Amino acid sequence: MCLIIKFDSVRQKASEDIICYKVVRNIFTDFQPDYRTYYQYSAIEIGKRYNSELSKSSKMKGCLEVEIGLHTFVNLEDAKAFAVERMHIRKTNLNVIKCHIPKGGSYYEGLFDPWGKDNGVESYASTALIYDELVEL
Repeated sequence: MCLIIKFDSVRQKASEDIICYKVVRNIFTDFQPDYRTYYQYSAIEIGKRYNSELSKSSKMKGCLEVEIGLHTFVNLEDAKAFAVERMHIRKTNLNVIKCHIPKGGSYYEGLFDPWGKDNGVESYASTALIYDELVEL
């Protein structure tokens, strides 16, 4: 998941917790949920904090791309739409987890265009993320 930002976008610092949503795979191990990030397939646990660097690179059309960072959706509806669409196409068990970028974490806000239609959805890439709770689809 890459975040598309404008060339003049500035890394921001969260002045308070920022609610966001992450789509994860649930592969069920020994009948227990085993959550993995959708693109990197990294194991995650609800209630834990994860940290990352933020790295941006150039992209065409006057934009930059944030490739390295903890990527999330701004809106629950967009996360749910992505999860439902990917479950239908890929026959994968997906969930949405409510998360937050903790106060003091750095982040960029931009667009993620999962459907390749140049009408991306609002998203974040951050240095820190805490997975809070499972959301019903």
